[in-house]
Amino acid sequence: MKGDADDNIYSKNSLLPKDELNDGSPAKVTLEDYLLGNGKKILPFLIKNYQTQKPRDIANMLFALIELEYFDSYNLLADQTHLIHAISISFNKNLSRQSLSYHFPKRGSLDPFREKLVAKEVKKIQEAITAEFRNRVSQESKALQDSLFE
Repeated sequence: MKGDADDNIYSKNSLLPKDELNDGSPAKVTLEDYLLGNGKKILPFLIKNYQTQKPRDIANMLFALIELEYFDSYNLLADQTHLIHAISISFNKNLSRQSLSYHFPKRGSLDPFREKLVAKEVKKIQEAITAEFRNRVSQESKALQDSLFE
């Protein structure tokens, strides 16, 4: 029906990607859809550790993921609205584009202070990946031992 909120190009969901296969409602795009390669495997860690963090810390997390090659830097430049919506869904957090993009560098490079913060986040993510790898190897080793001695 003409005049419905869904027909309004200025509706609050007009900037969100549309799900072509469904009913035209906004697609449920999450941070996982933006992660590359093994980055998808660390999503539970990211949610656990960044869900309650401030936008500044989430921005630093994104820069750390770029450095680790789990996230394409193009996504920070091209489509911030969709990216921030995906982060909001993943972290169950109400983020605005302004609250997060404020922490993106204005001239393309991070200042030395921010570089140190990002390096700290890189180390934290790498430690989580290492711990997860050790945990899996330990579980597989234990399962193998159990099967050998049955």
